[in-house]
Amino acid sequence: MPPVKIFISSTKKDLESYRRAVRKKLEKLKEEFDIEVIGMEDFGARTEPPVETSIAEVSQSDLYIGIIGMRYGTIDEATKKSIVHLEYEKAIEIHLPLRIYIIDEKEGRISPDSVQCDKIQQLTEFKAILRAKHTTPPFTNEENLASRIELDIRKYLEEKHVQPKSKFEEILSIFKSQFISGALKNSVVVKGDILVIRGIATKAPPKGIGVWIFGKKFFHFSPVQVYPDDSFEFILPPDKTKNMESGSYFVVLQHPMINEELDVFPISDNLRTIVKNSKNQGFFVVDGITSITGVEAAKSLIEMINTSQVDDSYTKLSFIVEDPWIAIDPIENVVVGTPILIKGTTNISVDHDLLVEVKSIPVEITEIKRVFSVDGFGTLASISKDEGFNTWQTNVAHAVFKNEKYYVNVFSDTLGVYQKSEFTASER
Repeated sequence: MPPVKIFISSTKKDLESYRRAVRKKLEKLKEEFDIEVIGMEDFGARTEPPVETSIAEVSQSDLYIGIIGMRYGTIDEATKKSIVHLEYEKAIEIHLPLRIYIIDEKEGRISPDSVQCDKIQQLTEFKAILRAKHTTPPFTNEENLASRIELDIRKYLEEKHVQPKSKFEEILSIFKSQFISGALKNSVVVKGDILVIRGIATKAPPKGIGVWIFGKKFFHFSPVQVYPDDSFEFILPPDKTKNMESGSYFVVLQHPMINEELDVFPISDNLRTIVKNSKNQGFFVVDGITSITGVEAAKSLIEMINTSQVDDSYTKLSFIVEDPWIAIDPIENVVVGTPILIKGTTNISVDHDLLVEVKSIPVEITEIKRVFSVDGFGTLASISKDEGFNTWQTNVAHAVFKNEKYYVNVFSDTLGVYQKSEFTASER
C-alpha cells in the first residue's frame, strides 16, 4: 500500500522553528510507519502559481495538519484569502481528516516582528471559524506542538489500522520493485476537450492497470495496457468530457501487484454498476439506484483496496472540469490604416486555435457560420500556456476600412464557445 500522506499547512515567517520541530519529530515517526510528510519545503520549482501547487498537494493527501500562529499569510488575489485559508477549505471540500492547532496568543513563543499586524482582523475571523468547527488545542512552544502532533498522528494511524513497518518488512521488500505513478496533462479540463493521464507502472501484468474516475454524477473505469518501457497513457475523449458537470473529479490509478489481478473491480448489469473485491468483502454502487459519486466513491474504492487481503496498490490524482470561456482584452486607440493587436485570456488548452473575425456589422452567435464572410477580416489565434489562465493573440495587419465602429468575434469552432467585443477606429 502507498504511504499515508500528511500535509502540513501553516505560515512560514512566524512558525518556521515550529515547522522544523514538527518535521524532525515526524522523521522519527517515519522509521516506524510508512508515512510521507508534505509541506512548502517539498514543493521545489514548479511552473504553476504557489496557490495551485498547495491545493494540488492537499488534494493528494490523506491527513491535513493545520498550524495557526500570528500571521494570516500570503493573499491570493483571486479570492482575497490566504493560501493557508485556501488549503484548509480544500481539505474541507474533499473531506480530509483534519487536526488543527492554534497558538496560545498569551503564552505562545513568537517573535513580535513576526506578527502580521495588517491582517489581524482576517486572522481573527479565520481562527473563529476553526474554533467553531473543530477542537483546536493550543500550543506554546516548539516541543509542545511537535509532541502533540506526533501523538495525534499515532492515534490516527491506529484508527486506520496502519501497521508498523516491522510487521511488513517481507512484503515491503517485494513491493519496492512494483509501483504506479501518474500525472495529468492539464489539471483543468474544459468540457469537450480531452483528458490525458500518463504514468509509470513497473512490472505490470499483461492485463494492465485500472483507471478509475469519479465526479458528480459521473463514473468511468478502464483497464489500460502498459508499454514495455513501463509507461502508460489513458485518454478520455471529447464526447465524454463535454457531458461532465463542472467541478472536482478524482482519479485512482490501480496496480494489480503480486498476484497480477485487479482484486477490486466494477461489475455491471442492466440496473447498476457495483464495485467489489475478490474476497467478497462488501461492495458499493457507483452507477444506478443508491449510488455514491465523487470523493465519497473515490474514498470507498481506496478503503476497499486498503483491506488487508488485497495486495493492489494505487495512486491518486484530481482535476477540475470547467465550461470553456474566452475573454477579450479592451481594444483602444485604434488608428485607421494601422495594424491592430487583438488579445485576451482563456481556459481552453493550447491544443486548440481560436477563430477571430473583425466585421463592420454586429453578428450574433446564432448567425456565425463557422466561415469568414467577405465584408470582414478573419484569422486564427494560437493559444499559449501562461501562469494562471492561458493567453491568445493575433495581429490584424490589414488596414481598417473606415472611420467607424467595428465588431470582433472570437470563438472556438470545436468547443462551441463564443465571445465578442467592439472598438472604434479614428483618424490620427
